[in-house]
Amino acid sequence: MPNRNWSFRRYHALMEWAKGRDGDICLLCLKTVFKLRERTLDHLDNGKENHDPANIHLLCRGCNTAENNRLRAGNPRLLTAKTLSERLAIARAHLAKTKKNSSQMPLSLSPSSPQVPTMQSKPSSSKLIPSLPAIRRKIAGMSKYDSSLYMVPIYWLWLFRRVKEKGSITKRVALNDGALYLRQSIGRGHPKTLEPYFEMQTGEEGFLIEDIDEQGQSVWRLREDYDPDKENQLERDVQTLTGR
Repeated sequence: MPNRNWSFRRYHALMEWAKGRDGDICLLCLKTVFKLRERTLDHLDNGKENHDPANIHLLCRGCNTAENNRLRAGNPRLLTAKTLSERLAIARAHLAKTKKNSSQMPLSLSPSSPQVPTMQSKPSSSKLIPSLPAIRRKIAGMSKYDSSLYMVPIYWLWLFRRVKEKGSITKRVALNDGALYLRQSIGRGHPKTLEPYFEMQTGEEGFLIEDIDEQGQSVWRLREDYDPDKENQLERDVQTLTGR
């Protein structure tokens, strides 16, 4: 369960980070691709404030509760720093048997850098927004902060139309394909830069809501109650940029 000193967003972000590093698997019972409400963040030393990468791993809710019960009863945990390498090896073998493409879920103690698509890749829906050469010329000499005033509305419009067209989107696609589109259209854009702006649209005031697809993967869809004029509003925001 989240520590009450954490925000939900921070706790969720740490879980997603651990999931991307180790795979969506419980390191004790080897349950794979469990739903968001069943996924918990476990600290090897049971120190809830120690967020060192080597100290954080995913457990299903049942195994996390069992580990806490063992500690209360004075018994040692099953998952410790000494048993971690063995559990990761077992989990790696299990994922290799159950996943068609286990290479997308690397098991490593060191966090991997987000994969940035190359300029040769062609994300679908790249033509949903016309090229913006005027804005590209404007922001050429701007700082990252000033250029973000132009970048964010364009990204949100692309994101809205992409989800509307495809029905759903994963966070990885939203960041990587969004960054690629921005680099192609206005010359600026990186997945890490876009992450906080993506998160803004997943909150209560945003137009995205989390769901679980048929494969058990976390995806984002348009809220059923989103403003029907939202797309036009985003488009107007982008159009006004050329007049600044």
